[in-house]
Amino acid sequence: MYSLEDIIKSLENDKLSLTLYKIRRFAQEKNLTDLEKWSSWELEGYPKGDEVSKEEEAKILKYRTIDVEWKDIYGRMIIIPPIYSFIQKLPFWLGVSDLEGFLDEGCSYACPDFSETVNRFSTVPVGNPRISSQSLKRLFERIHFEARSRVDDYVKQSKSEPSPMKNDLPKFDVLLITVNDHEFESVLKYAKKAIGKNPEEHLGSRVYYDLGVIGRVRTALVRSEMGSLQPGAALATTLKAMHELQPKYIIAVGIMFGVSSEKQEIGQILYSKQIQLYEVQKIATEENASSVRVIPRGDKVTANPQLLSRVSASAYSWSKKFNEKIPSPELILSGEKLIDNINFRDELINIFPEAKGGEMEASGIYAAAREDETRWIIIKAICDYADGKKSEDKEKRQKLAANKAANFVFYLLESGSLA
Repeated sequence: MYSLEDIIKSLENDKLSLTLYKIRRFAQEKNLTDLEKWSSWELEGYPKGDEVSKEEEAKILKYRTIDVEWKDIYGRMIIIPPIYSFIQKLPFWLGVSDLEGFLDEGCSYACPDFSETVNRFSTVPVGNPRISSQSLKRLFERIHFEARSRVDDYVKQSKSEPSPMKNDLPKFDVLLITVNDHEFESVLKYAKKAIGKNPEEHLGSRVYYDLGVIGRVRTALVRSEMGSLQPGAALATTLKAMHELQPKYIIAVGIMFGVSSEKQEIGQILYSKQIQLYEVQKIATEENASSVRVIPRGDKVTANPQLLSRVSASAYSWSKKFNEKIPSPELILSGEKLIDNINFRDELINIFPEAKGGEMEASGIYAAAREDETRWIIIKAICDYADGKKSEDKEKRQKLAANKAANFVFYLLESGSLA
């Protein structure tokens, strides 16, 4: 038997097939017929016939319609006339359990009726449409969001079981945000050292970890999905946490890429004097129409001066105490791309020459914090140089960088300068 708390945790931590399995078991136990049917269909595939009502089918199609690529049997792309553009987005009824193994490589999709239509535009036979890895991952994100929505609906309607998504959560002074395992585990390590026990968990729209009072400020930890814009990522996580916990300060703790292996060390800490959102760009054409010109349009914003001053003071004393290089205030790039290509990195640095590092969550945290003017800062350590060598000693480098960033953040908290 899975409890509602188990389901909420699974939505945060488990792969999608396991989450859907737990939802189905939970729904069976609670006699939630509609939720049981839906989770079974999502897990094992949708049935043919009239088992799915027209109303439900219309709802499901909104997130189950997926981009496909049409190629001939030689792998050449087929140009689809605009009048038939609808066949480039098709309903996709296969179950998650059958698809998880194709997330990294994509898969083909048998659509004989549509294939016959596409054959009219090709001089050689057409194969099945192909679904890219990226399209599959987007589909999984939408299914995950739908799962959370349906569980939320049950929580709102349920009178028999207390809701773990209630809003009467304790209020916190500081919210720490991490993403990957090394970041999360490093923060937990220092939290246990500071409070002498495992942090208590609070269940809201996210799982929040109560790190107790450190340096006269009550501190919480939350995990975000990677990036800023996808479901569960930094923007959504920060907005939810701001609403539920009402923190005065938000600190992103973790790892980032540097821009120079000659001038920067693995584990060197940077904090955001400013962040530059690089995704928002105008792609213009040069006058001779032979090349593309990129014009940045994203925000370049400065962290709160008072918070910067306090972080700066702690950076100096921390470096003396631990004989480490002083954490430095820098311009940090933020966007949705996990960069591991030296040419792309150098293109970014040519556009933003002052930047000394980059990561994926700051843009979402800033956008959320801007809504309520909550003070924020990014404190992360360099784990690679986005130069195509990210996989070299990856675990060791990320663990080292995450540990140093967490060490400095807890020193900042324990100093009492955020009280």
